[in-house]
Amino acid sequence: MVEISVIVPVYNVEKYISECIESILAQDFVDFEIICVDDCGIDKSMDIVREYAAKDDRIKIITHEVNKGLSASRNSGIDAARGKYIAFVDSDDWVDKSFLTRLYEAAESSAADVVECGFVTVDKNKSRKHKIDVGEYKGFIDILSHISRCFICIRLWKLDFLRSNNLRFCEGIYYEDIFLIPKAVFCAKKWVIVDYWGYFYRLVPTSITRDNTKAEKRERDLFWVLQQLLAWGKNAMLGDGENQEFRRFLARQCVPQEKLVDDKVYEQYVQLLGDCSVLKKARKKSLRHRLFWISVRRKKFVILGFNLWK
Repeated sequence: MVEISVIVPVYNVEKYISECIESILAQDFVDFEIICVDDCGIDKSMDIVREYAAKDDRIKIITHEVNKGLSASRNSGIDAARGKYIAFVDSDDWVDKSFLTRLYEAAESSAADVVECGFVTVDKNKSRKHKIDVGEYKGFIDILSHISRCFICIRLWKLDFLRSNNLRFCEGIYYEDIFLIPKAVFCAKKWVIVDYWGYFYRLVPTSITRDNTKAEKRERDLFWVLQQLLAWGKNAMLGDGENQEFRRFLARQCVPQEKLVDDKVYEQYVQLLGDCSVLKKARKKSLRHRLFWISVRRKKFVILGFNLWK
């Protein structure tokens, strides 16, 4: 048995996989295993992984017979894990050298089911640290109102907590993190957010969340996930306060703000989540953003001698 199992799904990431694995191997934490799940990509990603595995016996490889997707790869990792805790690192991302140490120490000292840190998005040469609410939280409303993003990889999880509550990723859909996080919050006795930014999330144009060819499926899956979560909340018999915070959480985390300027889209989300203040604020922000860029374009045309608004 090891203290931490790190799950790395691998699919067509030959450009990034070395940096990912090396960042995990360079941890100042010692007692961990890396479970790389081969999801049947067509590039040389797994050749690279096998080279690392031949040199370091902490790396284990699980191979799917056919491509199953990210959720299935994570579930396979959960099934194979031997650690007291489990972490997930996407294969095009990387982690700070103290990522496991900082989260592990917080988990051990607080007896939390889940420990969360901040993350940094990286787009070419630009990076951005995302705001977090540091503290220890208990109860559905308290935790839900403070967690930063529905992003599975910025957290260290007790493996027994995941298994005993049957918390698994829904396969065949996008937004699998959003589908799982509220259920995990409902089951958690304690959730800790530490004052530390240790995960680096790379913005890749061909990733699931940014690939324009997958936009239609993303939109369809998002509505399905929201509908399923609202049905789950009803079955879980959330109280009035819990249900209200739950809907605010879904509005904050799930609704694509840039689309709320469309009256039809806005009404769809209102019908789904209710006419909550979060949606109203997001719509106003989106409208202001659109008006700003319209004014910018207008000024550019006027400067160039073309005033289309006369």
